[in-house]
Amino acid sequence: MSSKRPEVRSLDMQFNAFLAQDRRVALARGVELPAIADGAVLFADISGFTPLTEALAAKLGPSRGAEALTRLLNLVYAALIGEVERHGGSVIGFSGDAITCWFSSSQVDPTCASAAAVACASALHTAMGQFAGVMVVDGVHAALSVKVAVASGAAMRCIVGDPARQRIEVIAGATLDRMAAAEQSARQSETVVDQVTAARLELSPANVETRTTATGEPLFVWRSKDIAYHATPPEALPVLPRSITQPWLLPAVQERLVAGQGRFTAELRPATALFLHFAGIDFEHDADAANQLDRFVRWVQQVISHFEGALIQLTTGDKGSYLYAAFGAPITHDDDPLRAVAAAMQLRQPPAEIAGKLVLRIGVSYGLMRVGPYGSANRLTYGVLGDATNMAARLMVQAPEGAVWLSEQVAAQVEARYAFTHRHAQVQGQGTTPGRLCGSG
Repeated sequence: MSSKRPEVRSLDMQFNAFLAQDRRVALARGVELPAIADGAVLFADISGFTPLTEALAAKLGPSRGAEALTRLLNLVYAALIGEVERHGGSVIGFSGDAITCWFSSSQVDPTCASAAAVACASALHTAMGQFAGVMVVDGVHAALSVKVAVASGAAMRCIVGDPARQRIEVIAGATLDRMAAAEQSARQSETVVDQVTAARLELSPANVETRTTATGEPLFVWRSKDIAYHATPPEALPVLPRSITQPWLLPAVQERLVAGQGRFTAELRPATALFLHFAGIDFEHDADAANQLDRFVRWVQQVISHFEGALIQLTTGDKGSYLYAAFGAPITHDDDPLRAVAAAMQLRQPPAEIAGKLVLRIGVSYGLMRVGPYGSANRLTYGVLGDATNMAARLMVQAPEGAVWLSEQVAAQVEARYAFTHRHAQVQGQGTTPGRLCGSG
């Protein structure tokens, strides 16, 4: 037998881990997941990694700091994702330091999915307890916590994106909007559930703390750990050949995984973040919504790839969705901020046959980022995260329709090529002066 066989298997498993668990099982069985399914969606958002990143970089330097951070990252996600799997869920996607998970209902008892998700939420808080004050290296302690939101109901499942660039798993619809509202209300170490989940589990409003969404819909803070759901060890996931899994990974990530035979590690490096908010696709009522999204994402991938950036993340919702692209990871250039702004200028004017009635806003920022794969043995993602990511997202949210807002760092690096109108603002407590890009100079 060849001595290389264990490494080849390890590489195959790494490729498999970039797929959602239920999608992986469906592909192995040769079946399609339903386009519309009932269940419960769980969003778990971890806080504390950004200050820890800075502390480790200051203590150990960028290279060793990234290594120490990656070890902790994978321990945390292995613990959390393990609980999701034990409760019968799948990690559909990563959003920064958060995961979105799906618990599918059986045809006879939709209550079971809600119970599994809420029981999983309690288990996630318990699992995070071990990381609340752990010493990462001498003199640097982690202070990590998680907040969880759960919503129940129907959701749309689909796959978008060019297989030559990357297929992307999508879950969308009104249930995701209710989950987002619950997440916005949740505080650290809390679980907040929507009204549908509370009704399915016969939660009495008289016995729990209630809150309301911006539109007046009730939310419930779940504090009880007593839920009728018995978690069990998950079955081993199938290992698919790379011919099936390759389309789910960015080509540059594939190349690094193959070159390192599964030992592709994270690092800290400068990179540029571009966030694009788009609204106008009705995931709840339009039968063509998945096709509209696919056409738009493929066009965005084409533009981003032209400037040698990477589409990192897609988050969807009826009230607005966003795409996150990075320039400087996985591929680095000396002029990544300029490439990002050039891409942003092109992205704000999509072809009419693709854009339809979409409304776009874009934010761009630059800084030191945590770059590389992270997750668990069964579920990985490639991330480009840091303060610059958060700043680009805030700029995107505050940008006017059709505008591109830049951080000061980006504006300073591209001002020789572009003309700006400036609007001075405090962006959610961050002392920065974003510029609104209004045309090329």
